[in-house]
Amino acid sequence: MPYVEIQDLEMYYEKMGAGEPVIFLHSHYSRGILAFSSQLLDFQQKYTCYFPDHRGHGRTKCDSLEWSTPQLAEDVIDFMEALHISKAHLIGYSCGGNVALYCAVKHPQMFATVTTIGCSGVACPEGADEFEPEWLIKNERYEMIHQMMERHEEAHQGNWQEFMRQSAPGCSHRPHMLREKPILINDSILQFLSKHAIR
Repeated sequence: MPYVEIQDLEMYYEKMGAGEPVIFLHSHYSRGILAFSSQLLDFQQKYTCYFPDHRGHGRTKCDSLEWSTPQLAEDVIDFMEALHISKAHLIGYSCGGNVALYCAVKHPQMFATVTTIGCSGVACPEGADEFEPEWLIKNERYEMIHQMMERHEEAHQGNWQEFMRQSAPGCSHRPHMLREKPILINDSILQFLSKHAIR
C-alpha cells in the first residue's frame, strides 16, 4: 500500500497506468479508488493515474482530525512535490472539485487541465446540517454512520462524529470564489480555467 509523507500526514494513494499524470480528487465521504472506480480502466490506458485519499479520509493518516477545503488543496500541492510531479491534469468530484478550484487559483502553473464535477465556485449551504453527527443520530441515519466508520476509520481514528463536524463547514462555507471573497478570481484565472478544462 503506497503512502507518501507530506507535512503532518501520511497520505495514502493508488497509482496505475502510464503516460501524462492525472490526479483524481474524490468527494466528501468517499475514497479516491472508490469515487473513480468507473474511470480506472479507461484512463490508465493513456495516463498515469493517481488516486489519493484526502486528509481525514480513507487510509490517509494524521494525528490531527482538523481539515478544510483550502488545507486539502495545499495537501495536493505537497503531494505533487513529494512525488516530483511538476504538472498534471486535475479531475475533482464534488469536494474534490472544490479542492481542484483552489489548486488552480493558487498554483495555475502546476496544472495542464482542470476538470470539476458536481461543484461550483461558490458554497451551497442547503442541506449541510444534515451531515452534522447530531442530525444523523436524531434521524437514525445509521447506514450513513456505519459507512463513515467503515470507510474512514484509519483517517479519523474511529471518531466519525468529528469527521462529520469537519465536513459540514466545508459544504456550507466553501469554496469562496467570488470577487468579494478572500480568494479572488481575476480575468487571467478565468481564462485559464476556461481554456484548460478537459474536453
